[in-house]
Amino acid sequence: MNKTEQISFVNGTLGMPDKLTCVSRARRFGKSVAVKMLSAYYDKSCDSRALFENLKIAGDPVFEKYLNQYDVIYLDITLFIAACENIKNVMDYLQEQVIQEIAAEYLSAAGEKLLPVALAKASEASGNKFTVIIDEWGALFRVIENLF
Repeated sequence: MNKTEQISFVNGTLGMPDKLTCVSRARRFGKSVAVKMLSAYYDKSCDSRALFENLKIAGDPVFEKYLNQYDVIYLDITLFIAACENIKNVMDYLQEQVIQEIAAEYLSAAGEKLLPVALAKASEASGNKFTVIIDEWGALFRVIENLF
């Protein structure tokens, strides 16, 4: 399968009632490359048209509709784990860091302590939707499992 066909698949899930899409693959099958590709395609902070214009996705009827249209929050869980001295603090650290990043762009989220509240305030104030793309989400479970 052309890797950009994954974008067509995810585009087909946007706006559905279930709001969450999980794209999983076996170990060493390019999940990190796939999530970075999805981030580049959806993120409105860049113009990634040149990356995709000669690939299969460019021929998709909704290619233009979703290209660079979202505020993307890309999370690599392994980076948050590495940054914390204590695994018990990973989720608090992740939440703090993401809120800081959101608040830098959307002042309505400043001072919030809870990520869902910060996202809701930023979204309400701006009218923008956020897309959260998580890489290595299983790493947290692997680390916790090894503690016991």
